[in-house]
Amino acid sequence: MNPKITTVLLFFAFLLQLNTYAAPTKPSEDEEPNHFSTVIRVVLDNRVRSAQLSTLRRLLYVRGDHSKSWKPLGAEASVKEISIGKERVLAVNGTPFLSRHLAIESTPTSSSIQYKSKNYRGTIQFHLMDWGITVTNSLPLENYLEDMLASEMAPSWEMEALKAQAVASRTYALYMAEHPKNALYDLEPGTQDQVYGGVNENNRVNSAVAATRGEYLSSIRGPIKAYYHSRCGGKTETDGSVWKSGHESHRRVVCPYCQQNPFPWRVQVEKAELLRLLGLNSVFSQLRIVALGKSPSGRIDKLKIGADGNEKTLLSDQLRRLLGYDKIKSTRFDWTMDDHSVVFEGFGSGHGVGMCQWGAQYLAKKGKTHREILAHYYPAATLKTLKN
Repeated sequence: MNPKITTVLLFFAFLLQLNTYAAPTKPSEDEEPNHFSTVIRVVLDNRVRSAQLSTLRRLLYVRGDHSKSWKPLGAEASVKEISIGKERVLAVNGTPFLSRHLAIESTPTSSSIQYKSKNYRGTIQFHLMDWGITVTNSLPLENYLEDMLASEMAPSWEMEALKAQAVASRTYALYMAEHPKNALYDLEPGTQDQVYGGVNENNRVNSAVAATRGEYLSSIRGPIKAYYHSRCGGKTETDGSVWKSGHESHRRVVCPYCQQNPFPWRVQVEKAELLRLLGLNSVFSQLRIVALGKSPSGRIDKLKIGADGNEKTLLSDQLRRLLGYDKIKSTRFDWTMDDHSVVFEGFGSGHGVGMCQWGAQYLAKKGKTHREILAHYYPAATLKTLKN
C-alpha cells in the first residue's frame, strides 16, 4: 500500500478511536466553592518534548481544550509530542489528541500532581508550540498564595508581617493576572515575579492568607504591581526610577529598620570578567565606570562602562542582572578599582521598591498591624477587598 495512504488511514483510525471512546466525565466533588474566581497561571517549563506526571490517588484525568469531558488516565501520565504524517500532536499515555492544548487534573482537586519531583495543586496544562511544549500550572489565587508565601517570607516571622506579605503577594498576582507575561501564563515561578515551587503549605502562612482573604492594594486603575524586596538600606525607591516605567505607583518612604540596619555589602569583580559580560573589547587597564545620575534615595540610575569610546550605557538594575543579584545586592552602591578588579560596595538587598520585608518585620514587632505596615510602604494605594 502507498505509504501516504497508510498514514492517512492511521490518522483517521486515531480519530475514530477518540470519537467512539465514551469516557465518563470527571466525578463531581462536594467541596467548598471558591468565592474568588481569579485563577493564577504559572509557567513551569518551556521547550520540553515530553513530561511525566503522577498522583498518589490514582485519579488523573485529561481533556483537550475543545472537549467537555474528562478521560481517565490512572495514577500516571506520560505526555509527549509526536508526529502523525506532517502533523505534530500531543499524545497522553500513547493516545494522540487533536488539540494543541491539554489539561490534566487530579480528583479531588485538593490532591496534588507530581511533576519533576514537585507537587502542584490545580491543573497542569500542556501547550504544543512551534518550539516544543510549554507546561503551566493553573490554580485558585488563594491556593497559590498558600503555596508560595513561605518562599518569600520566613513563616516564623511576626504574624502581622506575614499578613502584609500575603496582601502584597495577592496584589502582585492580581495585577499580573490582568497584565499577563504571555498568552499562556501570568507569572514566572522565580525571583522575576514571585518564588513558587508548588505545594509548600505552612500553618502560619495559611493563617495569614486566611486572615487577609481577598484583601489587595489598589489605585484608580485597579490592583497595583505591588513590589517588595528584602532590605531597602534606609529608604525605599519609586518603580519609575528603578525601571524607567511610564507611571509610578510606589513612593519613596523612610524605613525605620533600615535606617538603623542598612545592611552593608561588598563584592569584588575582575575587570576582565566585567568586560566579557558586557561584550566589550576595551583594555581593562583603561576601564572607566561613570554614574549617570542618582535618585534621591541614593540609588544609581545609569552607568557608562568601557574605555576609549568602546562603552556601554545600562541601567544599574541591568548591571545587577548581568553580574548576579546575589553579588550586586542593590542599586545603592559605589565602587573603587585597582589594576585588575572593581570592588562594589553598597547598602540594602533588592530593588528597593515597595515594601521592605525586614522593615515590615520590625514594624510588626513594634505592634503595628498589617494594615498600618501596608499604609507605610504603599502610601499611594488603597486597601480593598475582593467581592465574593
